[in-house]
Amino acid sequence: SPMSGVGIYEVLLAISLAWMWIFGAAEPALAFTRPEVQQLFPAPVTRRTLILFKLTQAQITILINVAIWLLVLSGRSLIPPLLKAAALWALFTTLYLHRVGASFVRVTAAQRGRKGLRKNAIPLTIAALAIGAVAWSVARAASSLIASLSDGTTMAALASLRRTLPVRIVLWPLHAIVGPVFAASTLEWGRTIGWSLLILAANLAWVLTSGVSFEEAAMQRSERSGTGGAHGSAPVVPGSRCPRPGGRRSRSSGRTSRPSSGSCR
Repeated sequence: SPMSGVGIYEVLLAISLAWMWIFGAAEPALAFTRPEVQQLFPAPVTRRTLILFKLTQAQITILINVAIWLLVLSGRSLIPPLLKAAALWALFTTLYLHRVGASFVRVTAAQRGRKGLRKNAIPLTIAALAIGAVAWSVARAASSLIASLSDGTTMAALASLRRTLPVRIVLWPLHAIVGPVFAASTLEWGRTIGWSLLILAANLAWVLTSGVSFEEAAMQRSERSGTGGAHGSAPVVPGSRCPRPGGRRSRSSGRTSRPSSGSCR
């Protein structure tokens, strides 16, 4: 049978996430403006607090996207709008958290090389196995996929590929977060939203416990973009761990302390 609309969304999300893991830039997805860098990084706050600040700030964009997609999907909604909005919020928040976590992995690898790769062995292994499993399944089905392009059965061939065990395992988390959005009834929404929230919580825990030293990369990104800068504001020094004037963040505690003269190099 042809692939369902839910299946199409899952495949598109899988392609997007795989592209992000393979070709993503080695900079944090948390975008700090120049004033935020100058005011927050030298302050006595932990990295966890900085991350929670940006995650909370991101909710504005997420809620705007929820409103837009509620309008887009309103004609096909089979559940109350409030339930669909909750499912969309969980979906977009989970995708955002995963993007942040993946960017932290790349930043750590860029900063610490092999040590950074070893530190993130678990997420890197999971991502590599998932991408490898799907690539292996696609390679095995390559002949039927190519043939389907000429006889008009492409969607059926993709649906058959999606039913293979490796692809089903890889796509299950995506199915779990997309499923509640397209639930056919309130009862089905209730059965599926728990899994979506569980995956959201797992991604949040991953981001908050990553322990990555993202400040330097965030400052360099802020300097390149020049976002939020005001005329006459103190410059951010690329390659340093603090803006001028600013602070130095302790690796052990994650807190920032005021530097002595010449500590920013």
